[in-house]
Parts: sequence; C-alpha cells; structure tokens
Amino acid sequence: DALQRVLSNDPELTEVNLNNIDDISQETLIRFAEALRPNTHVRVFSLANTRADDPVALAIAKMLRENSSITSLNIESNYVTGKGVMALVQALPGNNTLTELRFHNQRHMCGGQVEMEMVKILRENHTLIKLGYQFNLPGPRMSMTGILTRNQDRQRQKRLRNERDHLVIKLKGGINDGVTNSDETTQAPKVTTWVF
Repeated sequence: DALQRVLSNDPELTEVNLNNIDDISQETLIRFAEALRPNTHVRVFSLANTRADDPVALAIAKMLRENSSITSLNIESNYVTGKGVMALVQALPGNNTLTELRFHNQRHMCGGQVEMEMVKILRENHTLIKLGYQFNLPGPRMSMTGILTRNQDRQRQKRLRNERDHLVIKLKGGINDGVTNSDETTQAPKVTTWVF
C-alpha cells in the first residue's frame, strides 16, 4: 500500500503517482498530503485528474510548508479554484526544495486578480524553475517568465559555485596526497589559483 509506505518514510519510495485514478476519494488524497509532511524521501507527488478540490489543495499547501524533499508537484486537471491555487502559492516563499509546480487546466479559472497576486507572492520564492500554468493576462505571464528565468540563473550560478568549490578542494587535496619521506626533502608543487 503506497500510503503506508509514505507514512513509514520508505527510502525506496521517491515518487507517488496517483494520476488518473478515478475512484480515489478526496479524503485519501488529503491523507497522502498529510503523510508527506514529515516524509524525507518522496521527491515527486502527482495527482493529476483525480478530481482534487480546494480541501486537497489546502492539505498540500500545508504539506509544502513542512516537507523538505518534494521537488515536483503535479495537480493539473482537477477542480481547484483560485482559493486553492493561492493556498499552494502562499506556501512557496518558505519552501526551498520545490522546483516544479503544475496546476494548469483546472475546472475553475483563476482570474486576473489571482494571477497578479500569484506573481507578487512568487517573487519571494527562489527555487521554482518550472510552472505549469497558462496565464490569461500578458502582464503576469511576462512577470512570471522573469521570475523563473531569475531562479534558473540562480540555480546555474549555485551549480557553478559548487563545481568551482569542488575543484578547489580537489586541487588542495592533491598537494597533501604526496607521501613525504623524512630522508629527502620534497618541495610542494606550485598551485595556480583559478578565479571564476
């Protein structure tokens, strides 16, 4: 049972895919969201086309405030209204792991006011790099494109810093890897400092 595996924080379970399950109840979807709150292994949570509604979205939003392992969430093609979408978005400024959020094709349209508020809130998030939603207004669409581009640039810069730091550690480690014989003096090799 997938729910039990989520509850037990099974390290082998990294994806929960409930997409297109016709007979899954809203209560079960909420229980999955609640079970994922302390989970540290699941990276992908998908519940597209499950008739998920606002109470499910609210439970997922609460989960996103606490969970530090989910990187991708797909809640597309459901019955979530602007209220549920806003709950999800409001959970993101404090979330440092979610990189992909998909909530396009809801039965209810979000509307211009929700789209503008969504962009305003998502300016505070620095990890989201993919957003699956078709904006109706050009202003919020362009602003969101800018936010996602900014976040992608930050991710790229972080990756380059990590690679540079790894190279520096490797170069420094290479100096100390030589064996020194007490009978002969060895001279440390010259180290070139790389500036990135």
